[in-house]
Amino acid sequence: MSDDSPGPEQTAGWAHSPILTRNFVLGVLNGTLFMSTTRLVDPGALLSLLILRLTDSPRMIGVMAFASSLGWFWPAVFVANRAGNRPRKLSIYRDMAVVRIILLWTAALVTFSHLAKDAPLVLFWLLAVAAFGQNSASGVAYVPFMEVVGKSVPTAHRGLFLALRFSSAELLGVGVAALAGYFLSGASGLTYPANFGWMLSLAALLQSASMLMFILIREPAGAVESRQFPFSVFLRRGVRFFRRDRSLRNFTVLRLMNSFASMSLPFMAAFAKQDLGVADSTIGYFMSVAAGAALVANLVWGRVGDTRGNRLVLIAYAGLSILPAVVALIAATTSPGQVTLPLVGVADVRVVLVGVVFFLGGLTGPGRQFGEANYILDLAPERRRSAYLGISHTLSAPQTLVPILAGWIAEDTSYAVLFGATAVFAALTTALAITGLHEPRRAELT
Repeated sequence: MSDDSPGPEQTAGWAHSPILTRNFVLGVLNGTLFMSTTRLVDPGALLSLLILRLTDSPRMIGVMAFASSLGWFWPAVFVANRAGNRPRKLSIYRDMAVVRIILLWTAALVTFSHLAKDAPLVLFWLLAVAAFGQNSASGVAYVPFMEVVGKSVPTAHRGLFLALRFSSAELLGVGVAALAGYFLSGASGLTYPANFGWMLSLAALLQSASMLMFILIREPAGAVESRQFPFSVFLRRGVRFFRRDRSLRNFTVLRLMNSFASMSLPFMAAFAKQDLGVADSTIGYFMSVAAGAALVANLVWGRVGDTRGNRLVLIAYAGLSILPAVVALIAATTSPGQVTLPLVGVADVRVVLVGVVFFLGGLTGPGRQFGEANYILDLAPERRRSAYLGISHTLSAPQTLVPILAGWIAEDTSYAVLFGATAVFAALTTALAITGLHEPRRAELT
């Protein structure tokens, strides 16, 4: 087998293999449990309400997002070199799961403490450090996770695999977000900071269970590099891959551009609360709306990726991401007014537009996750998959600065400027996706 030839996992089906079927089911359960918590622990979702309570600064939402993202990106290239010649890599994921679980529960439990009221900035920085540590462990686990998926799920079924993970997660996520909204509402009887402590505890419980599901997978052996290279040699080879493969270069740039094209979404909750006075519980219900929208969209994105290719998914995501930015801009520049809606009654038109943004974000967001995850697996030769994953992932690290830039724009200019800039970047990203990527599965799809 040559370095560039597809491995058996790319061509063989899994329906008649009990081990691969088991892995498929466990992988779906892992995604269901883990991603159902996204709207609880993401700095741009309900966690932003706690950040604002602790710091009263949209800029600090960007700082928390930076800490999380930096941890997620920096380790991959180092792990790729260490794991490149290992036929099985699940043990790396297992070790990191222990670290992640400890930090998740530490963050949840410390939120209950007196620090929330007596030393809010201390609590913020403790949570930021925990987020960096937890996401660094996740970054180490990224390469083995993607390798296991690449070996266990055939190319033509990866869209289905992700669709089931995301759709079931969004279905569970509707209830999880609603429960979190209940914790934050007066009806629960919980007071600050216990309401946020229970929210983070719920996330820690579900994410701990999700990692256990993935640890139970039986990883197939895969084709690997013949030996582990010294790190300097690995980097030189990575630079050579990057220079020779135009799609790898453009894909890495596209990942950065995608961050600019969606940079306003993490600040929608802050905008709704600070500028429109929307209650925390209402924002929780908006999160449920986004989860419901994503539940339907996941099936569509997965089908498009499997049947039409993941290049089209990335193009469609970039183009559609213009919509929530434009609607957010309208909400930020529209004068207060009343509108009557069925089942809701009279509502502020700006709040309604914010709800529409959450809905559109739910529809479009999975497209980025589907497209980026599957396109790099389609693009990478099997023996070099760890190298492609690690190099592309780590070179995408500059996108960790995007939330800080967005927070600065929101705080020092206005939310309207942030939303307008996001729409412009979304248009530029669409152009890059159309002109800069080729379809790795073109022969298979024609």
